[in-house]
Amino acid sequence: MNTIEQPGTMFLTIAETARELRVTPRHIYNLLEAGRLRSVTLGRSRRVVRDSVLALVNEAA
Repeated sequence: MNTIEQPGTMFLTIAETARELRVTPRHIYNLLEAGRLRSVTLGRSRRVVRDSVLALVNEAA
């Protein structure tokens, strides 16, 4: 089961998101800067909102 499909997973790290989408972490940052993905900052860590990744994938399908 992919990280993105695990029940209860609300947030993904940049690395997890990049791995699931098979792109580089830099591309994830570009998507965040362009507003195509949403993220939250928890302390010093940035996490990508899982639902925004699913929406991006569904948009591309």
